[in-house]
Amino acid sequence: FWAKDIEELFNIEKKSAFLKFFELFALQSGGIFEAKSFASPCGVSHTTIASYLRVLEETHIAYVLRPFHSNQSKEIISAPKGYFFDTGFINFFKGTDKIKDELKGFYFEHLVLNQLLTKIPKENIHYWRDKSKNELDLVLKMRGKDPVAIECKWTSTNFDSKALRKFREIHKNGINVIVSQDTKKVLHKQFDGLKTDIVPIGQLMKYLKAQDILKNA
Repeated sequence: FWAKDIEELFNIEKKSAFLKFFELFALQSGGIFEAKSFASPCGVSHTTIASYLRVLEETHIAYVLRPFHSNQSKEIISAPKGYFFDTGFINFFKGTDKIKDELKGFYFEHLVLNQLLTKIPKENIHYWRDKSKNELDLVLKMRGKDPVAIECKWTSTNFDSKALRKFREIHKNGINVIVSQDTKKVLHKQFDGLKTDIVPIGQLMKYLKAQDILKNA
């Protein structure tokens, strides 16, 4: 990757710093991206880290999701979230050859995102977080459509709807979706009075097409 893509295409001089960032970014995949937190461990400035991130984006190693908001002060969070492209690398960098139960939800969120990216430009995929740290995994915003709220759950039982409720207090209209692996068909539920569809991961894209979501990506 370094020899074939980075050295030839980008003017990056510090190989060790870049590859250190590559590993640290993988380990922090799915989290809020703050360049300053990588600067000291990699021995470069935060502006250099920002340039490294752009390189990972351009080479499709990283996906960067911007926060969704409607300019209301209580929900404006400017920092993006960064996702590493390959969960196999993440697992390798974590030093394990098995997926622990407590990490299944983490990896499942990456799987859902990768599914969405097969049909939807990343510019239409966001996350949501308010200043009280209520957070939704993913929000789809297509032109002319209400925002689709998506929660990624390894198991759909005992779903905590607090963040979804807070989101819908601001963004009243739109489809609510829980993507899960523990159901074989689309289920229609209500949480705190919010109509919510539980969708199997294997039927997600078919479901979004049926809901007329994919046409305006």
